[in-house]
Amino acid sequence: MAYSLGFNPSPKLSLGVALPLFVRSKGEIMDIELYEDISPDDLMKKLNDSLHADCRILQAKKMPDKHEAIEIEARWASYSATLPKKYLKKNEIDDIIKSVLEKNEIFIERTNKKGLKKQINIRKSIESVNAEETNDMIIMKFVLKATNSNSENENIPILRADDFINLIFPNMPWDITRLELLDADKTSLL
Repeated sequence: MAYSLGFNPSPKLSLGVALPLFVRSKGEIMDIELYEDISPDDLMKKLNDSLHADCRILQAKKMPDKHEAIEIEARWASYSATLPKKYLKKNEIDDIIKSVLEKNEIFIERTNKKGLKKQINIRKSIESVNAEETNDMIIMKFVLKATNSNSENENIPILRADDFINLIFPNMPWDITRLELLDADKTSLL
């Protein structure tokens, strides 16, 4: 692995878009700069040999020297959230989702670094939402805005999955999992 220069060298790696606490992931992306040329398969084997059995590298690929960092390339994220049926029925969830998607404006309150509170319209941050059911669970899948680029001229606020869930289903014990990161065209980065 390559390291930065200076008094306190650190590994040259990027872990992409941070997850909120208590949100799992099925596919995180990591960008590692190496000082030696190694095949993606060899790198994957070396990393998996030293990782805990519950944490696996599933795919590796060599990137061009000059490529966008993960946090710049990733724009959207897809999620899955599960809830036991005892809390809500699927038709109730469908009605709530429909009412949310029909709105032109959905405001949440955010506090900036100076402690000032501001109302933010997050409707454009919600790309899609749908629900399905199994015998005992409701599964909601949704795509939310994950990052913004300084070079883009977009005015879509970032929306955390837990904030979204708590806004439309307050005080419900949803189990949230990020499925994948998506680019500006909503294509998977994996």
